[in-house]
Amino acid sequence: MSKDDIVTFLSDDPDYRFTGLPLRVEYVDGLKWELLRDATYHTKANEFSTVHVGFLFDWASIPRFLWWLFPPAGDGSNCYGIAALWHDHLYIKHTIGGREITRKEADGLFYEIMIYIKVNKAVALTMWSAVRSFGWRGWNRTK
Repeated sequence: MSKDDIVTFLSDDPDYRFTGLPLRVEYVDGLKWELLRDATYHTKANEFSTVHVGFLFDWASIPRFLWWLFPPAGDGSNCYGIAALWHDHLYIKHTIGGREITRKEADGLFYEIMIYIKVNKAVALTMWSAVRSFGWRGWNRTK
């Protein structure tokens, strides 16, 4: 996956829920990327979730053999990589705006962002189902 393959700009943000887009990222090594400027999402629950400069992430944690179908950063029609950034952040911090959250809430926000940015609903449901089924490993590792 190269920097040219990453879609971080949304053409449609009707409710102005994001600041800091397009994302500015830099490839670090292996699978890791670094956020180069803050990005904030305003949730439907009226909370603000900010991912800060320097945050290291891997986009969506998808097994390599499925990258042809689900590239980790998404693609031109399904920009779920943006939602994956927030999901990674929530799994490490376990908070939104200082409020402690559950894994279910983190996974729910992942789905909320995907639907808001118009990821195909079947793709969003598949990704959400995967994190609900297997995400406990990542959540418990960062507790």
